Amino acid sequence: METRQQRLIREILEADAPKTKTQEQDHSLRQQAWDRALSGEPPRTMTPWEWQDWYAVQGVPIHTETQTETHTETHTETHTETLAPVTQHWPSWLIADLRSDHAGETGAVMIYRGLLATSRDKQVRDFAHRHLATEQKHLGMVEDWLPKAHRTRLLPLWRLLGWLTGAIPGLVGPRWVYQTIAAVETFVDEHYQAQLDKLDPAGPHSALREVLASCQADEVAHRDEARAATTERRGWVLRGWCMLVAKGSALAVTAARAA
Repeated sequence: METRQQRLIREILEADAPKTKTQEQDHSLRQQAWDRALSGEPPRTMTPWEWQDWYAVQGVPIHTETQTETHTETHTETHTETLAPVTQHWPSWLIADLRSDHAGETGAVMIYRGLLATSRDKQVRDFAHRHLATEQKHLGMVEDWLPKAHRTRLLPLWRLLGWLTGAIPGLVGPRWVYQTIAAVETFVDEHYQAQLDKLDPAGPHSALREVLASCQADEVAHRDEARAATTERRGWVLRGWCMLVAKGSALAVTAARAA
């Protein structure tokens, strides 16, 4: 049996002994993640505004200051463009378009939340749950492209109006719900198409164009599903409501583009 003195001698000898390559460094993913966390080095994969927030808090490390410009240029060629190209190189009309898209998707999320808050119809609630998930996905996609600094200051208003646009039809009944969604999505289809027409599929913003086209396709599917859910003719009150919704959507886009 090893005595205490023998154990101490063994530990001293092992500490002085040359370490093998495996012992010198643990190359496991877990150890690499731990080493990066302790190193204080900048993360390697973040969205544009997360980079901005990280440097605002941590400062730009001296050894990476000269790499910032190169990193930005490289990131521009990937799926999402960094904050610098957005603010410095994108045309103002494109930033305004994305701002209106962000406001619109925020409002769409709130429409379905309003529906779920007031409607007890099983079919309507299933419809709202499915479409809410899609609109939340759209909102996340637009947020990946548009930094917080460029988003509209009117978001609290659009959240309220969006919620009311869903809650009021939810109180009246399924026919109002489907007709309202059809009116909204008809406008959104035209809105996205106008933006797609301005973007060259082979141009510098082709990746963004693909994202917008994907969103448009989902909105058209929502419109068609809503139209198919009710074949009843609209009375003058419902027609007036749908006109109000469409006009309100157009005004919201104009306001979001400006602020």
